[in-house]
Amino acid sequence: MNIHRRYLKVALVSVIIIGILLEALIWGMLFYRQDVMQKYNVYHSGYYVIVRNKENSETFYFEEWILYSYFFKDAYLCTKEGKKARSEKEAYLYVDLGERGGWWADPFGNLQKDKAVENEYIPDGLIDELKKHVHLGWGNAIIQMINEAEVNELTEDEVKRIAPEVFAEVYDAEAVGQSYYEVDFDNDRLPDIVINNKLGMGMWGFSEEYFYRQMPDGRYSMTHRINSSGSATRFLQYDGKTYFMDICILDYNAAEKEYDYQYCEVYYFRDGHPLETVRLTPENNQLVVTVRKRFVNDFINISEGWR
Repeated sequence: MNIHRRYLKVALVSVIIIGILLEALIWGMLFYRQDVMQKYNVYHSGYYVIVRNKENSETFYFEEWILYSYFFKDAYLCTKEGKKARSEKEAYLYVDLGERGGWWADPFGNLQKDKAVENEYIPDGLIDELKKHVHLGWGNAIIQMINEAEVNELTEDEVKRIAPEVFAEVYDAEAVGQSYYEVDFDNDRLPDIVINNKLGMGMWGFSEEYFYRQMPDGRYSMTHRINSSGSATRFLQYDGKTYFMDICILDYNAAEKEYDYQYCEVYYFRDGHPLETVRLTPENNQLVVTVRKRFVNDFINISEGWR
């Protein structure tokens, strides 16, 4: 009798354990299935990456224009940390451009704010000067600010001597032109190296800007890269600090239009990375000023507000 009771207890405990394990397995599978990618199709089409609801595109449809979309490798929805997103509230769009790096977008508006984002590091005075002088040529005030920036253009031999590892990483024999600059772009009082790599001419050409920060031990580490189509890039100094300016120039005659550029973007760097940018975009005979914060990793394209 005791033996039968013992067997019954063992069987009952076994059933309970199996039940717990099955419940845990079911909940685990349900939790594992909670991936926002199961609800949306994410795919590349032309110059865009598209996110659409699988069952009904009228429920949700989003397009993100991708610079250098021909380098596209993959795209998916994930968290800021690159992990699986369980819901739209934590989901962002990541586009893998291979050696060109990553591109982030915010299809579900998770970075939208109720109020405009304020600029903290790029002063209003600099923005006001750019608003007055950046269109239809540089203007005397901008030229003066550019000339104040301490920039030393280097030859290939000088780069090989100062930082041979940098030259080995970025030298491109097929480039239309490469320029090397010694400049403290992140305002830490150590001269860094910035390389402009021009690939192609005219409206189909583009430039790559490589930012190598000088470390305390004298080594150089690439901390950021900017890809821009048909851009003119400059360093300018305002109130004792250096800023990087990127202008996407338009091809049509400036005399026939009010502005001669598509956008002007100013970067403020800290510790080798852009901490804040301000973009000026001409629209309907006025300038739209957008303040952008650093999002994740080393790439900025999430607009967090405007002013």
